[in-house]
Amino acid sequence: MACAVEYTNAANESRISPILVKDIISEPDSIIMGWCIHGDATKKAGTIKFALRFYSINLDTYEFVYSLRTQ
Repeated sequence: MACAVEYTNAANESRISPILVKDIISEPDSIIMGWCIHGDATKKAGTIKFALRFYSINLDTYEFVYSLRTQ
């Protein structure tokens, strides 16, 4: 599955950031992910609201085959 962070920064701007670093080996039954918080996410001091989305896309139709989003 692909994974992305969907977030809203302190300026109330929504963005999507891909998760490029995933470790499924170090901790059994766990996924360790890295998200470098910078740029648009930190342009204004305050709270960042975020959720993770795990997904798979059919490359012929560009439709989601699978999509799971956290809150």
